Amino acid sequence: MRFRIEVGLRPELPDPEGEAIAARMAALGLPRPDRVRTSRVYTFEDGLSAAEAERIARELLADKVTETWAVGRPLYVSCPKSRSIEVARRPGVMDPASASIREALADMDISAGEIRTSRKYLIEVDLDEERIALLGRKILANESIEEIFVDREPPPRRFQPPIAFRRVEVPMRWLDGEELLSLSRKMCLSLNLEEMRAIRDYFRDAGRE
Repeated sequence: MRFRIEVGLRPELPDPEGEAIAARMAALGLPRPDRVRTSRVYTFEDGLSAAEAERIARELLADKVTETWAVGRPLYVSCPKSRSIEVARRPGVMDPASASIREALADMDISAGEIRTSRKYLIEVDLDEERIALLGRKILANESIEEIFVDREPPPRRFQPPIAFRRVEVPMRWLDGEELLSLSRKMCLSLNLEEMRAIRDYFRDAGRE
């Protein structure tokens, strides 16, 4: 079963990251929000029970002293003018936090399918779509590796098993210039002749293929 776990600071505590975002919005010429609350989102696409999801939130993801969590529902209550912005990694981009969580789950004797992490911002200010896009692009996300979802959750993603590594050995110590460029094109290396020669000479000096 699919579970989303949101983790953030307790509502009565100030949110330094949210305050910093509000200040940067003002510096960018955007309206300063009344409040910004930030949270971390962990999406488990399958493989968990409700009891396991609660245990993971309580024992692994949240700081017992300063943080609170919500399973299957938003963590913070929004007001009519609030905008919710969630930032998640693009498909295929490595997520080190997910790998760390999976290792910790193994120590808890819990197995899970796809695990995704994202960041969620609840911003209490009236912004049109153009200003929302500017906020996401300039402050909240790195669009080369991340996607922005406004007032909605990232869509479900099916679990993709790790791609098996296959070692390929290519003799290249005695290749000439044209053969080196051909090898670069064939292997999709995008290396120029000077770079290919440097690699060839390295292996030649080392006496290796």
